Amino acid sequence: MDAQCDAGAHCDGACVGDLADGKYCDEDSDCQSGHCSLGICCKSGDCCILAKGCPAQYKQYATCDDAASCQGHRVDSTCIQYMCGSKEVEDDSGCGWWVTAADCGPYLPVVCAGEKSQSAPSCPVTCASDSDCKAAAHCDGLCAFDLADGAACDEDSDCTSAHCANGHCCSQGDCCAKAADCPAAYQAPAKCTDTAKCQGTRTEAACQASRCVSVTVPDDSACTSQVQALSCSPYNPVLCKGVPDQSPPACPTSCGADPECLDSAHCDGGKCLADQADGTACDEPSDCQSGYCGNGRCCVAGDCCLAPSDCPGVYSAPSVKTDPGKCQGQRQDASCIAFQCEGKTVADDSGCSIATEADPCGLYKSVFCTGKIDQVKPACATSCLLDSGCDPDAHCDGTCQVDLANGQPCDETSDCISGFCVNLFCCNTACTAPGHACNIPGKQGQCGPVP
Repeated sequence: MDAQCDAGAHCDGACVGDLADGKYCDEDSDCQSGHCSLGICCKSGDCCILAKGCPAQYKQYATCDDAASCQGHRVDSTCIQYMCGSKEVEDDSGCGWWVTAADCGPYLPVVCAGEKSQSAPSCPVTCASDSDCKAAAHCDGLCAFDLADGAACDEDSDCTSAHCANGHCCSQGDCCAKAADCPAAYQAPAKCTDTAKCQGTRTEAACQASRCVSVTVPDDSACTSQVQALSCSPYNPVLCKGVPDQSPPACPTSCGADPECLDSAHCDGGKCLADQADGTACDEPSDCQSGYCGNGRCCVAGDCCLAPSDCPGVYSAPSVKTDPGKCQGQRQDASCIAFQCEGKTVADDSGCSIATEADPCGLYKSVFCTGKIDQVKPACATSCLLDSGCDPDAHCDGTCQVDLANGQPCDETSDCISGFCVNLFCCNTACTAPGHACNIPGKQGQCGPVP
C-alpha cells in the first residue's frame, strides 16, 4: 500500500519514487502530480509525450471559413508540458472544388482549388461560347441570362424558351412584346356577322403569353347603311348605321306620314297599314291599292262597296206600280259589282198595295192588289151570296143587281136605293103611319093614305 511508503513514493510491489510528468504510469498515485491519464503523468487533462498521441478531439480537419475568398483553417493537436491541447493554423484546403467562391451571374460559378494556400478567385468577364455560361444563359461575347418570353432576341439560344421568332422570345410561333409587334396576317377587317341585329366582328392581333394570336373583337362598322337589318313590312325596312358599336334595331311601331311606310302601305292613325284591296274600308285615296277611295271603300271609281248594303240610297228605290190592273210593279235595288255601286231593276209587285184597285168589277166589289212582292191579276166575282158581295149601289140576287128606284118591285129593303121596301115596292119612306101604304096604284113608291 502507498501508505507504507515515504512521501514522494508509492507502492508498486516495492516502494518506488513518484514519477515526473511525461513518465508512464498506471494510476494517479504513481505520479508526482497525482494525475495519470492515458498511461502518462501530467498535471491535468489528457497527458501525452508527443502531440500525435493525443485523442482525436484535439485536432480538426481543414474547414472553409470564407467561401468567397477560399480561406480556411485546421486545428492541430499539441503536447505542451506533457498535456494535450489544440492549436488553430491557416489551411485553405477545406475550400475545395465543391465550394463555390462566387456565383458570377450568367457566367459559370468559380470554385475554390482545395489547395492549402489560396487567393480569392474572380469571375470571368468574357466568353467564347455558350458552354462558358450557365445553362440559363448564352454567350454573345459576354455571358447574358437567357431572355424571358417577349424579350428582344436574334437567335433561339438567346431565349429561355429556346425559340426566337419575329425578333422576340416565346414558346412557339410568332413572338411579340406587344400587339403592334405582330405581322399583319393576324388582322382582318370588320365583317357583318348578324345583319338582323347589325352586329359584326373584326380580327385583330393580340400578344398573349408573348405569342402573336388573332382575336375576334366586336366591331359593327361593316353593318353599313346599305345593309338591311329588318324588313318591317308594312313599315320601311330598317338599315344598319355603319358605326362600330350598334344596338340591335327594332322595327318601328308608329308613323307620322305615308313616306314612313312601304309604297304598298300607308300611314293611318299613327300606324303603317297595307294598302287595301278593292272593297276594303278606307278614308283617303292613299289607303287603297287602286289609289281611289269612294263611299268609304276602295275601288277604281264612283261609289265603292263590298256589299250592296254599303251603297248610298240613290242606288235603290221602292217598288212602283207598272201595271196596276195586273198588280205588277218593280223596284230598284243597289248592287255591288266589281266593288262599284250600281242600280239594278228587279220585279217587285209590293208597290201595288192593298189600296190599289186592280178592277172595279162593275156591280161586284172591286178587286184590289195584295201588296205582296209577287202578285197575279185578281179576278172579279161573277156571283154573290150576300149584298156585301156587291157594290153599295147594288144588291145580291144570285148575281149583283143595281139597287132599284122608288116604285120598282122589291122583296127586301136592300133592293132599294131608298133602303125602304114597303108593300113589295121601293118606297120613299118607311111608311109606317096607320092607313098609309106605298103600293097605291098609280103612286107606287110614294107613301100615302090608302083611299
